[in-house]
Amino acid sequence: MVDMEPIVRCPSCNDEQELPGLLTALSNQNVVYTCRKCGFEERNIETDKG
Repeated sequence: MVDMEPIVRCPSCNDEQELPGLLTALSNQNVVYTCRKCGFEERNIETDKG
């Protein structure tokens, strides 16, 4: 069985990247997405923890 990582598409540049390393969890339980190609950031992504 091959382990495949989820693929995420940047809403700004449409580049597709594997999920690991794209999300940063902050101490206040917010999550930040950062595109490695264009630098787009999406902050305060809702999670089931808040």
